[in-house]
Amino acid sequence: YQQEIPYSTQVWVQSHKERDGVKKDLILAKVFVERKSQMGIVIGAGGKALKKLSTAARLDIEKFLGRPVYLDLGVKVREGWRSDENALEDL
Repeated sequence: YQQEIPYSTQVWVQSHKERDGVKKDLILAKVFVERKSQMGIVIGAGGKALKKLSTAARLDIEKFLGRPVYLDLGVKVREGWRSDENALEDL
């Protein structure tokens, strides 16, 4: 990253499906930020920063689980999530 990741960033794992056999486990996750301007920091120019983050996370997860995974990582804006009790419970 050329810039630090905003401190108001939260990762939420939507689902993790273990799949036997030849298929990789499927993990769907979202990175939440508070402002639209923060999306650019997380995604980076041409998506390079998000790709770097996603690859590093996938490798760490595969090492932890001991098997291959497909990580689908997206970025969304959820304004004011840190001060919203319902949002904090959801995340």
